[in-house]
Amino acid sequence: MKNLAIAAVRMSRWLLSFAGRGGSLPGQIGLRLDPRILNRLQIDGPVIVVTGTNGKTSTANLIADLLEKAGYQVVTNRKGDNLREGITTALVSQTSLGGRVKATAAVLETDELNVRYILPSLPVTALVVTNFFRDQLDRAREMEQLIESIEEVLKPFRGTLILNAND
Repeated sequence: MKNLAIAAVRMSRWLLSFAGRGGSLPGQIGLRLDPRILNRLQIDGPVIVVTGTNGKTSTANLIADLLEKAGYQVVTNRKGDNLREGITTALVSQTSLGGRVKATAAVLETDELNVRYILPSLPVTALVVTNFFRDQLDRAREMEQLIESIEEVLKPFRGTLILNAND
């Protein structure tokens, strides 16, 4: 199923590019065909995930720019498709049919509610948390619940955790 899912993501991404479109639809297709597609990818190099309620895009783009200036080939979701489907689109569209990501580093902005899906699915070497503000209560419930859900997936995490000093 992995190869079919990769081919479907790449083909749908290619077709959408002709219409001037992008987004998470290719990732949705890939996850339908293989719900564990992210687990099956081979990424050679650091995988940095950036999350928080504010500043994710700027921080992720800054890190990606720094890595590119240092000579890394970076795969990233610069346009902010930061849910599981958008991250799948970004990674798999830069993947060989065998599942090897064609980059030497990955920098992925991840919505704070999706950390629980992304962290266990990828070989994350660093998790950057910008902040947790209460401005997202309409969709994130209480901040304490959000933080607890992230703490749960951090228990087996062995990478570097970079936290905003205020949080």
